[in-house]
Amino acid sequence: MSLGHSVKRNRLTVALGAVFLSLLAAIAYLQWQSNSHSNNAAPRRAAEDVQTITVSRPNEEPIVLQRNKQSPEQWQLTSPVQIPANAQRIVPLLTVFTNPDPGYAISSVDLQATGLNSPEATVLFDDYVVKIGQVAVDGSKRHALHGERVRFVPDWVLPFLQGGVSALADLTLWGETLNNLNVDANPLDASQLALAKVATAQQYVAWPRPENPTVLSTRTLSVEMANAKSEWTLFETDRYAAIQPPSSTYAYIVSLDEVPWLFP
Repeated sequence: MSLGHSVKRNRLTVALGAVFLSLLAAIAYLQWQSNSHSNNAAPRRAAEDVQTITVSRPNEEPIVLQRNKQSPEQWQLTSPVQIPANAQRIVPLLTVFTNPDPGYAISSVDLQATGLNSPEATVLFDDYVVKIGQVAVDGSKRHALHGERVRFVPDWVLPFLQGGVSALADLTLWGETLNNLNVDANPLDASQLALAKVATAQQYVAWPRPENPTVLSTRTLSVEMANAKSEWTLFETDRYAAIQPPSSTYAYIVSLDEVPWLFP
C-alpha cells in the first residue's frame, strides 16, 4: 500500500470519527432539551390527589366537600351542612380538575366575552382554582379558567353546580342501619320499615324558606339507627313532605306518594 493511500485512509478515519462524535453530541443535546421541556411541563393532575373541594357561586354559601381519609372513595359535605356526599356524583366533578384540554394562554382570550371575569361558579380543588364562564359558540362546552390557561369543560358542569347541596349530598334518608321508626309514637310495621330503609329524597334544602308551601301538619319521628336514637320532624304540605333531621337547618324533600306510610 502506498503512502498516499495510507494518508487518505487516516484522513477518512478522522473524518468518520468527527461525524460520529457530532452525532453523539446532537443526541445528547436533544435528550437534554427533552428533559428540560418535561421539567417545565404542567404537573399531572390526578383525581385521587384531591382531598377538599369548595364550590362557590354568586350570592350563595360555599359548599365544602372533604374526602374521607380512612375510606378515600367516600366524601362528606362539611359546609353549609354536615351530611354524607354522593360519591358517584363527585367522580364526574373531578374531571374538571383533571381536564386534559390544553386550552389557550389567558393573554389571548377576552375574559369579559367568555364570562371569566365574573364567573358563574368557582371550584377550588385543594389549592387549584377553576372558574366556570359562559357557554362556548357550539353550545356544548363552557369556558373555564384553569390558572393561567383558558380551557373548555362540558356544559353540564354549571347546572350541576347550581343544584347546590342537593346535587352533591347523599339523599338516602336512613338506610339499612334503621332499626325502628315511630310516627307520633306509632311504630311502623315490618313492611313499612323495609320501605323506610330504602327511602330517598328528591332534594335536601334549607328549611324553612319563604317560598315553601303552607305546612298542613307536623309530626314527630322517633328514629332508631344502629345504637343511636333521635327525633326528627315531619312537615306535611299539599305538595310534598319535608323531613328535618334534629338540630338541622335543612330538610329532605320527598314526594307524598313515596312515603304514605308516614301518614297513618
